[in-house]
Amino acid sequence: MVAVTGNVATFGLTSVPMYGAEIVFIPSGPAVTGDRYVLSGRDVHVPIEGGTGAFTANLSPTETTRPGTFYRIRIVSLDSASNFTFIDFPEWELRVPTTGGPIADLLDLSGNPAMVWVGAEAPTPSPGMWWMTTDENSADYGWLMEWE
Repeated sequence: MVAVTGNVATFGLTSVPMYGAEIVFIPSGPAVTGDRYVLSGRDVHVPIEGGTGAFTANLSPTETTRPGTFYRIRIVSLDSASNFTFIDFPEWELRVPTTGGPIADLLDLSGNPAMVWVGAEAPTPSPGMWWMTTDENSADYGWLMEWE
């Protein structure tokens, strides 16, 4: 198990008062790791600190699983009437290395098909990133490309 840390906040980087809230890590499926562990596909529930929005999740690294796995993320909280609400991030894939780390560094956001880099110069590529060149002198002008 390794630590994945983070905070839930607003775009103004202020803490969100989420008393009783939790962040849920949903494995993409069962897997094996090491020479003796079979990992079930059960969700991992981690409390979010109400005053700060901070959390620390102890998760199994995904880079050593067979088959390769990742986690999806859900935030569950109560609304003002004490009803459960949740926020899903279905396109985000959390890939956890054996060192763990801050959640923002571990999210693979490159596979979102709604995002395309448009410009004359290629971006720093990562797998799944799309790019359409606008360089009229390029042999690839107007082509939509995806890095593998």
